[in-house]
Amino acid sequence: MKVLSARLAMKDGYAPEQFRHTIAEWLKAGPPSKEVGERYETEEISANPTTIKAGYCTLETFILTRPDAVYEACRLTHIYREQTWVTEVILKETELDSKVYININCLGDTTGFNEIPTVRTEVIRAFVKEGLLKEDVLPISAEPVMLTGKEVDVVVDAINGSYRGSLPLVFVSKFFDSAGHEVDVQWLAKDLAGIGIVVAEEDDNYLEELKERTNRKNPFNGHIGIYFPNSHNTKGYRPSDWRRYGSVNSAIINEVAEYSTAQTEADGVSWEQLHSEILAHRAKESEDLLNETINENGTLEEQLKEAKEKLHRAVMENRSLSAQNESLRQALDAKDDGRRMLIAAPIDEFFTGEQYDLVISTLTKALRTTETDTRSYELLEGILALNALRGEGKEVDETLKRVLSKGETIKERDLLELKAIGFEVISDSNHYRLIYKGNDKYVITLHKTPSDVRSGKNLVSDILNTISVYR
Repeated sequence: MKVLSARLAMKDGYAPEQFRHTIAEWLKAGPPSKEVGERYETEEISANPTTIKAGYCTLETFILTRPDAVYEACRLTHIYREQTWVTEVILKETELDSKVYININCLGDTTGFNEIPTVRTEVIRAFVKEGLLKEDVLPISAEPVMLTGKEVDVVVDAINGSYRGSLPLVFVSKFFDSAGHEVDVQWLAKDLAGIGIVVAEEDDNYLEELKERTNRKNPFNGHIGIYFPNSHNTKGYRPSDWRRYGSVNSAIINEVAEYSTAQTEADGVSWEQLHSEILAHRAKESEDLLNETINENGTLEEQLKEAKEKLHRAVMENRSLSAQNESLRQALDAKDDGRRMLIAAPIDEFFTGEQYDLVISTLTKALRTTETDTRSYELLEGILALNALRGEGKEVDETLKRVLSKGETIKERDLLELKAIGFEVISDSNHYRLIYKGNDKYVITLHKTPSDVRSGKNLVSDILNTISVYR
């Protein structure tokens, strides 16, 4: 599952060589990945995916060029505390700017971790410590910002709901008559490097000014506030909250990580997406070459036809694996500007955004049956205008219609397409059993003998009524 995503805006002129240097230094700093890092330094990174293996670590790399951007991607797979962790680091370069995207995933059980393990976020700190991040309203670092006169205006804006920074701001007040804080601000700043900024009171010099300028809304005497960019939404913690939350440090880290992940995922930059695009492009080139060869060598038609079928199967199997990969990644509840209307149910989604699309589809149907001169219509129309359907699951609906609606005999290529969208295909004597996403609750029986168009369309309708959120 997705544990954390971060988006780092880099300074103008940031170059791929600087990106590779940071990756290499991060890898070499960890004993398990040291050998991988040393070999990565000498590797020539190109459009062709490369893989480096050493010990318990596997590093994969590639470069993808689009008309509007160039992506350089690295993915480290590593065993840590008996769990498989996958860290994606992707540089996106456009004519306007450069950004580094970091996605940290755990493919096992994360219940043993109260917070994101510090060792897993070292990659983010590696980029922060290079000092090449774009300037923000406050320094982005792995150290806390101790409150002085320069920071008071920013803190006041945050408390009053007009904070213009790009990262959440965590303000930690000190206890009265003490220099102590409820949390360890050094460790907190280290854990939040690149995803949040920690500002801590060092003395009482600005307490009265903060009270006056925020109408006494400022945290004080050990209280802590989290303030999100361009939002009036805040999260507060009192010194006694450890009884309710456990470690306050952990609660703050998880809150900021959830926000960072939601904001980063909105950009849609991930290893799976880019890697699938490369594989699809290479498959298309190979298919074009085969087609050209077929045209020139008619005597080899049968052999080349078989080769084409094998190529198609490989492409479809890759799409199937990509779909399975995606089903492991559950998007965190989107915060956007802090106004969250619904909380996602703790149910694994069959595709990213399934619960969201179900809500939007339901509201769209409700709008059609609502009288236009009512308050309900006005609210529904306004909600739908700001929340477009994502539609990532529509490929399943379209594939089912294309493959099954004609009622024809099922071919091997059809079965591969069904597998690619998440169906497990089990062949019995007279029929196939299709199990959707490995869930025995959604089993479809498909007869091997051909029927007719009407029966095919009815079958598709029944299947979609069972598994689709767009009906």
